[in-house]
Amino acid sequence: MSTEQRVVKVVQGLLARQKRSADAMNAKTLLYAGGLGFDSLAAAELSTLLEMEFGKDPYSDGKVPQTIGDIVGYYDASPADKK
Repeated sequence: MSTEQRVVKVVQGLLARQKRSADAMNAKTLLYAGGLGFDSLAAAELSTLLEMEFGKDPYSDGKVPQTIGDIVGYYDASPADKK
């Protein structure tokens, strides 16, 4: 499974828990306003879920990804850290 597929799966799981539609997503999908509409609580939950899936997350490194692609890029930039 590619990094993008893994990230999308995590985001879809978060949306499902929030009982929100998990429509088609791609690298350009916005996480916040104008996109998935995540708020700070959703961002915190996403951070935790990404940490569980990959062993680290961009938020803990002080980065605030704006798109699915930003998250994928974060993990692709450090392949040695992937599970």
